[in-house]
Amino acid sequence: MLLTILLAIALAAPAALAEDHESRERAEEMAREGMERIMRALEMFMGSIPQYELPEVNEHGDIIIRRKRNFEEPEPKAPKEEPDAAET
Repeated sequence: MLLTILLAIALAAPAALAEDHESRERAEEMAREGMERIMRALEMFMGSIPQYELPEVNEHGDIIIRRKRNFEEPEPKAPKEEPDAAET
């Protein structure tokens, strides 16, 4: 009987270690994916904050602070062509 118990424990230990290793790998993968999402969110946040050029003082004493344009102007969209009534 003691031999049977020891055999059961010996066979269960590698299975438990394999499950522990798999769960650790899953946890690491989830942590990596989470960090990637956080980094993308931070990049989007930083891109949404307006950036400004150095202040200038003109001849009237006005201080001018221009906003930097780091984005591309969107191209105008072509109007949708509606099918003729004869084509349908």
